[in-house]
Amino acid sequence: MRLIVPLLLATAIAAPASAQDSTWNYKAVIYAWIPGFDTSFETLKFGTVEGNKSSNDVLGDLNFAFMGTLEAQTGRFSLIGDLIYASISMSADTPKGALFSEGVIKTDVTALSGYGMYRVSTDPKLAFDLGVGFRAFSVDATATLVGAAIRTESVGGDSSWVDPLVAARLIVPFNDKWSGTLFGDVGGAGSSNTWQGIATVNYVMSDRWTMNAGYRYMSIEKDLGDAAVPTTIDLSGPLIGFSYSF
Repeated sequence: MRLIVPLLLATAIAAPASAQDSTWNYKAVIYAWIPGFDTSFETLKFGTVEGNKSSNDVLGDLNFAFMGTLEAQTGRFSLIGDLIYASISMSADTPKGALFSEGVIKTDVTALSGYGMYRVSTDPKLAFDLGVGFRAFSVDATATLVGAAIRTESVGGDSSWVDPLVAARLIVPFNDKWSGTLFGDVGGAGSSNTWQGIATVNYVMSDRWTMNAGYRYMSIEKDLGDAAVPTTIDLSGPLIGFSYSF
């Protein structure tokens, strides 16, 4: 999955080039987003098991992370692909008093989002896009409660699924160099729900390079594992990135 997803993303975004349409423009973004994690499991047996790490504290527990975006645009239409992978291990609150000596939550999240956007407004002072898309998830999230007075217990599990999305983007130029961008989406199907919001300030460094800095929040809700444990994963924190236009 981790090898196939980036290849599929690159293929999907690069496909328009085969049409030999010179009006297509492309932008690739690699960004550093070190999100804080807030993961909770709603269990019948132990109540709520949860753990959280702020973006200031997460580096010591983060195992690996990758984030990148590709965009192809022509006229009013654009295709956007966004890939996130993050893996973290962190301590968790232990319910039921002294029954457990410690709790550990391990979370692996892969999220591939794809959008087709249409520019509704092309006013020089304001650009507004609306679109539809999907977010494909592969999540492995487990909480292990290490037994003290009773045996060790684990809840959660792994699952892969796809949520349909609706999305909107607002771009406001401040001057020739500076602009602001707001992006949001929401969707879900069955037992899953997801939404995210991104706000960035952008600075044009050259004809091809732009620096982006801002804040991103993503929420994931899904019943995980054979026991269908209701699980919520929230990722949030500041980001900084560089985009290359070609």
